[in-house]
Amino acid sequence: MALFALLVLAGIQILYWWYYFRRVSSLEIVNKKELTGFPKVSVVICFKGLPEDFEKNIVAVAEQDYPNFEVILVNDFSSPQDLGEMSDLIGGIKSKTPVRLINASKDIPGKKQAVYDGVLSAEGEYILFTDMDCRPVSSNWIKKMISVLTEKGESVVLGYGPMERGNNLISWFAGFETIMTALQYFGYHLAGETYMSVGRNWMVKKSAYANNYMKMKGGHLASGDDDLMIQAMDGKENITFCLDPESFVYSKPKSDLIDFLQQKTRHISTSFYYPFITSVKLFLFSFSITGYYFLAVVFLFFGKISMTLIIMISILKWIIQTILHHKAFFKLDGMRHFFFYPLAEILLAIYYPVLGLYSVLIKKKSW
Repeated sequence: MALFALLVLAGIQILYWWYYFRRVSSLEIVNKKELTGFPKVSVVICFKGLPEDFEKNIVAVAEQDYPNFEVILVNDFSSPQDLGEMSDLIGGIKSKTPVRLINASKDIPGKKQAVYDGVLSAEGEYILFTDMDCRPVSSNWIKKMISVLTEKGESVVLGYGPMERGNNLISWFAGFETIMTALQYFGYHLAGETYMSVGRNWMVKKSAYANNYMKMKGGHLASGDDDLMIQAMDGKENITFCLDPESFVYSKPKSDLIDFLQQKTRHISTSFYYPFITSVKLFLFSFSITGYYFLAVVFLFFGKISMTLIIMISILKWIIQTILHHKAFFKLDGMRHFFFYPLAEILLAIYYPVLGLYSVLIKKKSW
């Protein structure tokens, strides 16, 4: 019975890797299509306070190699000092790109109002979202995101936002968790089950955003505008994705455990608005990981199964997973995690229940 339980949980994990995540491994990620037109793009960045390196991040956005775009910075009731620093930065940017600073119309929890105000102010046909603490990896970010649009008339482009290299175990794990999240939402999208995006790198047609804004649920939530918009579209809009390395937008990982858990608690708050079957599948995957290692320890402690057999099953599972995911980790800039995958997965097994308890017991921050 003990052996059967472990094999079932291991089999569930392998099934997910084979059916969903393997799809990312087989992608042709570099889009070689030449742009024949340059629709106007409005890059919208909301801020409440200024993070470290915000100057470099804004300049990296303003200096994109794209002939038809603007940058809209939405001040969500930051301090007068932060607002003054941002105004000084805008005045000193030598880019030819228009950079506008506007104020959010209402001071409410989260940044939904700020995002909406930015969209209303945008002049572009497409809205490209990122965050103040994020930086495009190249000057071709906008160009690459636009280039995946085809004659099918897609309204949404899902992008990828990996983490920079950190300096401790927490930041290293944060990078791994980001990769696992990306494998899930890209894998599900490729299987025709799109359920989320990431706020620091996604693009939407302005008309599609406006048409679906009033259908968004979870108005009381402090975050998750991107996920809620995807849910509001509910198959009515064509959605594509971009995994070209030049389209990546990097951010610094949290290096403090509490900060990391607080950030992830905000992120998972929208999961209650995912389609029921999607929520069940996501839960089953996380449960299979935590359950596998939990039962392995319990069975070993009570002598239900030998250490040798547990190691053999785990090694076989890791080998199969490695075969299925090594290309995906390379495409998602995750090779520094790939070679330590067993350790990362064990940490993931601990992380899932800890995050669940933390999200229930601890008060959430709005930004």
